[in-house]
Amino acid sequence: MNIIKRRARGGDNHLSVSIWTDEIGRPLVVEQVTATLFYLDGDQGGARSVLEGPIAMNVADKGHRYISIFALPESDYNGKTLYVDFDAVLSADGSTLHMMEVIEVDEPLSNQSMKVSF
Repeated sequence: MNIIKRRARGGDNHLSVSIWTDEIGRPLVVEQVTATLFYLDGDQGGARSVLEGPIAMNVADKGHRYISIFALPESDYNGKTLYVDFDAVLSADGSTLHMMEVIEVDEPLSNQSMKVSF
């Protein structure tokens, strides 16, 4: 399983990309690729709260690259971590492959200020 770590801002449209390759970088032929955006709720004992999905991902420029776009919530998750779980079925033998993206959510630029003195 691969894990990707990225940063994003609350309220943004976040582009998630999954690239399915073997351990030496050769493309894998996969199908039924889905993505699920979720949050691990510490107040509920680490329960998985699904925010969106599972949704079917679209093939990008090459057959082993897939993309999806998620609208990140505006304020509920600022300063927190969201996760995207990618699942695919390997065409060769029907086994299920998993990949995860970790998204650190920053406050929107409109909420941030810079203090400068001259």
